[in-house]
Amino acid sequence: MPIHELGHWLGYRFNGVPAILHYNYTEPLINTQNIWGIAGGPLISLGLALFGLLMVYHNENNKDLWAYFSIIMCLTRLLPYILLLLMPRGFIENDEGLIAKSMDIPVWLVYLIFIILFISILISIKYKFKENFYINLKKYKYGYIIFLIMFIVMGIHII
Repeated sequence: MPIHELGHWLGYRFNGVPAILHYNYTEPLINTQNIWGIAGGPLISLGLALFGLLMVYHNENNKDLWAYFSIIMCLTRLLPYILLLLMPRGFIENDEGLIAKSMDIPVWLVYLIFIILFISILISIKYKFKENFYINLKKYKYGYIIFLIMFIVMGIHII
């Protein structure tokens, strides 16, 4: 979450909007709907997932670690989408919904684009590992468990 929020903060700062970075949200100090501030969180998550994917293909010695990193970055966006199914109004209020609103395009289109991109990254990682995918990633099973516990705890707080 803090990396995602850092993306929002950087987006606001990029546009000259003062903002405060908190653990679970970023607060612009002036009332504005700034596309870079709104999109900064999802874009940094996507950018880091893509960076991890590139490292999987270009750093053979640490490809397992980079795959773990990239998968976690994908899950930081994909799991909230699943959680939003419990509260459909949240689709409009979530980052992707706000992006759609500020660009005056359908909400489902923004979600679809991000879902396709994140799932494509996951498929690319699976393709790189082929039949050893699950074996190689078992090293980090406790990392995934900790991530899921944190996601559930923070998700319950959000609902």
